[in-house]
Amino acid sequence: MGDANSKPTEEPTAPHAQSSILDTFFKGQSECRFKRGDHIRRPIRDSTLHHHGICVSQNDVISFYNESQIIKETIKEFSQGENIELVYRPSEDELEEIASRAEAYLNSQDFGTYNVVLNNCEHFASVCLKGEAHKSSQQVQRVARTTAIGAVTGGIAAGPIGAIMGAAEAFRKDVKGE
Repeated sequence: MGDANSKPTEEPTAPHAQSSILDTFFKGQSECRFKRGDHIRRPIRDSTLHHHGICVSQNDVISFYNESQIIKETIKEFSQGENIELVYRPSEDELEEIASRAEAYLNSQDFGTYNVVLNNCEHFASVCLKGEAHKSSQQVQRVARTTAIGAVTGGIAAGPIGAIMGAAEAFRKDVKGE
């Protein structure tokens, strides 16, 4: 993860590796130390995937859910009982612009319909961070690479579509609390 001002690596380190109060909001913690404009994530239950959001205050996060809703919720609601990691801390001069982009999407349908592969919560966070031209999801890219390698080596019988559908089902269950 490096220091708090560094650019993100392809995948941030796990919460237990080199984490500090700055990096991770631990379940049960009463105070959040993330900044307005920070890109954060939490694990999705029964999955290797994460739910992503943008902090808009020390207590509030805006994120995109699979009901095609962009919502503002408390950090505790966002956490769903999981630890929250800092994915990326922008420079001080970028923080306000990023949070303002996230807030501009609240109560609008401008971000489009949720799609686990083409338009998900990580895509939303990347657009808030860098603008529409930089819309991306590293976890979708990782799943695509993994399933392509598995398909070539014969390791994944279901292939890419099965892996993506499994990830979508894990996310649906996570959001519904199943």
